[in-house]
Amino acid sequence: MAIARKKAESRKQKAEGRKQKAESRGIPPSAFCLLPSAFRLGSAPLLPCPSAPLLRCLLLAALCLLSSTCSRRQGPGPLSPEEALRSFHLSGDFRIELFAAEPYVVDPVEVVFDEEGRAFAAEMRDYPEDPPPGKPPRSRIRLLEDTDGDGRVDRSTIFADNLLEATSMLPWKGGLLVTAAPDILYLKDTDGDGKADLRQAVFTGFALVNPESRITNLRFGIDNWIYASNNGQRGSITFAERPEAPAVSVLGADFRFRLDRGLFEAESGPTQFGQAMDDWGHRFITENTVHVRHVILPRRYMIRNPFLPAGPPAEDISDHGRPSARIFPLTGPQHWREVRTEMRQQRYRENKLEQVRPLNPSTEMASGYFSGASGGTVYCGDTFQEKCRGNLFTGDVSANLVHRDILRADGISFVASRPPEEQEREFLASTDSWFRPCSFANAPDGNLYVVDMYREFIETPESVPEELKKDMNFYSGDTLGRIYRIVPRDAPPSRAVRPNLRKAGSEDLVRLLSHPNGWWRLTAQRLLIERQDRSVIPSLKNMALAGGSAQARLHALYALEGMSALEPSLVASALQNPEAGLREHAVRLAEDFPQLADTLAGMVDDPSPRVEFQLALSLGELLRDRAGADRILRALAVLAAKHGESRFFRTAILSSTPNHCVPLLRAILSQTSSFQKDGNAQFLKELALVAGARKDANDIASLLELMHGSRILASENLQEAGLSGLASGLKIAGAVRLKIPSADRLLKSSLTSRSEKVQAAARSLARHLELREFVTLAAGEALDTRLPAERRAMAIDSLGGGTFEEVSPVFRKLFSSQPDPALLKAALQSFSSFDRKEVSEELISRWNGFGPAVRVEVLDALLSHRDRVPALLDAVESGRIERGALDLPRREKLLRNPDFKISARARQILREEPSDRTQVLQAYRPALDLAGDAVKGNVIFEKNCAICHLARKGRRVGPDLSGVSSKTKAQLLEDILNPSKSIQAAYTNYVVITRDGVIHDGLVAAETPGTLTLRRSDSEDEILLRSNVAEIRASGVSLMPDGLEQNMSKNDLADLISYLQGANLRPHP
Repeated sequence: MAIARKKAESRKQKAEGRKQKAESRGIPPSAFCLLPSAFRLGSAPLLPCPSAPLLRCLLLAALCLLSSTCSRRQGPGPLSPEEALRSFHLSGDFRIELFAAEPYVVDPVEVVFDEEGRAFAAEMRDYPEDPPPGKPPRSRIRLLEDTDGDGRVDRSTIFADNLLEATSMLPWKGGLLVTAAPDILYLKDTDGDGKADLRQAVFTGFALVNPESRITNLRFGIDNWIYASNNGQRGSITFAERPEAPAVSVLGADFRFRLDRGLFEAESGPTQFGQAMDDWGHRFITENTVHVRHVILPRRYMIRNPFLPAGPPAEDISDHGRPSARIFPLTGPQHWREVRTEMRQQRYRENKLEQVRPLNPSTEMASGYFSGASGGTVYCGDTFQEKCRGNLFTGDVSANLVHRDILRADGISFVASRPPEEQEREFLASTDSWFRPCSFANAPDGNLYVVDMYREFIETPESVPEELKKDMNFYSGDTLGRIYRIVPRDAPPSRAVRPNLRKAGSEDLVRLLSHPNGWWRLTAQRLLIERQDRSVIPSLKNMALAGGSAQARLHALYALEGMSALEPSLVASALQNPEAGLREHAVRLAEDFPQLADTLAGMVDDPSPRVEFQLALSLGELLRDRAGADRILRALAVLAAKHGESRFFRTAILSSTPNHCVPLLRAILSQTSSFQKDGNAQFLKELALVAGARKDANDIASLLELMHGSRILASENLQEAGLSGLASGLKIAGAVRLKIPSADRLLKSSLTSRSEKVQAAARSLARHLELREFVTLAAGEALDTRLPAERRAMAIDSLGGGTFEEVSPVFRKLFSSQPDPALLKAALQSFSSFDRKEVSEELISRWNGFGPAVRVEVLDALLSHRDRVPALLDAVESGRIERGALDLPRREKLLRNPDFKISARARQILREEPSDRTQVLQAYRPALDLAGDAVKGNVIFEKNCAICHLARKGRRVGPDLSGVSSKTKAQLLEDILNPSKSIQAAYTNYVVITRDGVIHDGLVAAETPGTLTLRRSDSEDEILLRSNVAEIRASGVSLMPDGLEQNMSKNDLADLISYLQGANLRPHP
């Protein structure tokens, strides 16, 4: 990365030098935008050079261009704005107009319109890499003005500069909120000169990662919250106005806040670049290969139940390709993309991945599928035909097109479909490969604006093979940029619209809440929230009750909520409205009014699935009032019986009832004679998991009573679901020998069931309970050599439910009898589950009798508990365990132990000084000069790297290396020999110590507010309850251990590097 940045800086400095030389000869920087079109036959420059004769500008600029980037260009050059307009192929109902172009705007990535109708553009001039240390950032905000009202920008002012990778803006209180990681800034012009003289960091702590994955997409929601896309990146967010407030973690999430209330929190997602909201506030999010997902589960509901491992809160809703949809560009892929794709496909074949998965259409095919989806926006204006209202528009910056989806309600979610007339073509496509439609904007004039960054390349350099970078200038086009306006084909010529709402009276703003253009409605609502003018409350109440449209009533309700003036009678009226969207929001607003609980409980037969879904979420907020608990539980039971097949409904209901699992199940059983619908078994399993994870003995006993005595739950699939769910929950909670009243009686029939599935589930559960008779039975089966190995393994695992005193003799017999390795492994795992010092002593004393495969399990057992590690070190120091038995990963675990005293002692015993990877790198640098053999390198890769970096079993714990060919030999050598220097955020190794002293480590594969899921290459995923975690830390050490060079010669390293660089692949010249 450092080398790439140096090269990028060198390119920038050379370009700047050429510009300075040109300026010394009388050529202004704006003249450079003339070059591309000026040499095209029959084209005229759109922008005259104001300070030098045109001919002189052209000739001098041509010399600059011919000596630099033009000589390296492999594809077509840029077009003038006028030529670009002719390159568009657009749906026949529309035309496209130029709104702004260079020099008034360059590198735009977003445009917004404030309450006065002024346009502001975010210019992301730093892209694709941050400036090197000591250099100022180049991104900025431009104020764009149309002074003569002809619909085209003719003046621009730099509103704010020296911003780092500025990507998004939102008007707020006369200024702008701006995302520029690590901050969300507030910028304001206080003296009227068009330039921001006030700059404050409102929030800080967002990740400084790849610029394409930083905090962005500020959106004011109809619920008065401001939403931002964070792409799930790590961050600990603090609020400048509330320094005493705890920092908020946004790992795995997006972000939202309310400046009028001082609130901020993580939100469901995650979103990369493109966050759309329809007229009813439903969120649709964009990621480069998945162009549309609907966020269904808000995070604030999920966090209510810390015991529930909920799934992803959003789902892909495209009906024309998942996870990546087919697209129809008019441009072919650029040369570098073709070459990279060929290399990736050959590596795919060499690694025999066709046996595991098909080619990824977005990363392993050159074109034809979304790979650069960006800026998803729902059209909420009032000039397009009615059939276009609510359509989703998404750009693909790689394919130079704009895609359109019709969003159609489908149960609790939506389906995104191509319009009938665009089944095999796009809404807008260009033949110009420089067209980069990265975002869109609804505007005061009711039209849709398209933001075109207009660059030759849109790609991070680290994703491009090294050899190809030599012919690529990643900043080519950074003096260009366009913003277009899409209007109906027969519309009159566009004129500037100047709302001037800043001076509008508050009563005028209330009336605007019924405007047909969503921009006017949301802007009016925002201004009412900012002003807090309580004189309009009567008018807002009247609109909430009798507004001309359901949309106007909705805005009025939220304006009242933002003024703390919402009344239960207004919400109750909205709950009866025939418009489902209004009822859905009214259910949400009713959460603040316990007196409406009975009304909500009576709505379980609402004809709208989304209203019912919101009920499943909101009733849980009212369940805290114990007085109405029975009525609410009965309502939730009805919803569970109706919608148990939906994972989203299951999560909604169980998030509402973390402490009411058994009463909820009773309510379900009291209202139904059958619980056999598809999905009901899964609902029961998840409910039982929550009950088990809570470790409430009475609840578990009551649940077992229901399962034992209920005819409705007597079927095999429901019995297995309930028992296995309880077992999973108790395992997550770390329950050992839990005393459950009447457990022997309740589980007896299940433990001897004719169904193997039920019996296995019962045994898994019994392993966590105190069941003396069961332990006695398990002890006999564990030693009975006549039984099948699988049955004995189950019995051995069950021994973990006994006391150490009663089962340790059984383990000693098992160890002495030397059963087959699978049984011995089961015995080691079960034996090591006891938190007793005798475990270490027993395992170490038997070390010499264990074979090589079993010794690995013994070492892991000793390394997995903080109280056993000292015993392991004692054994190594005394020679009872050989130093050589510790392979590289396990040596690393000792040397990187979170306890400094342990790690220091390990270095002393293992005779290892703190590793100086710089010296190692220097020692192996001669490998860079060796001619590597990629075929041999493939063998080395398979032996040392494939287990983590190839998803051959559907899981991977190391980064995908499909793009690693973009790195230089020196970069790859450092990545191999010093892997901890630069760790991708998603592959950070975490060390987690639970309250029982067990040490867990791995990458965070999944995370909910109540659970963590850790992943390692050599074991199944492990779910941990956050409440059981005593300590968690990012280790700062890669999962890829130091010291790989100990098993490789310099020639081996040269071969591996040759393979990783794709030397065996044959790109076209």
